[in-house]
Amino acid sequence: MTGDYDLYDLVHAVLPTRLTLPEFYREFARLYRHSYPVTRLPFGRLGRLAKGLASGRYSLDQIRSVLGTMRKLADGEAYLREHESMATQSYLEHGPV
Repeated sequence: MTGDYDLYDLVHAVLPTRLTLPEFYREFARLYRHSYPVTRLPFGRLGRLAKGLASGRYSLDQIRSVLGTMRKLADGEAYLREHESMATQSYLEHGPV
């Protein structure tokens, strides 16, 4: 269990798990990929995305941002890196918890 409240965001493991952290985050990312396949983009169907881009409703930067976020959410190693980074930062700021 951790006292680092920055990790209490429904994305990070804060209690001991049966899996190691790398395994836990790989499984978490797999569940995300299964729940939100690329064909279910937040913009709707890919055709609507193309029309939105052509009409100026969506900018290329917005599309890149959403796709980059989706890529990060589907990457278990990204969760682990962020977890370790946040834990290290908390340790540096507050000492051992």
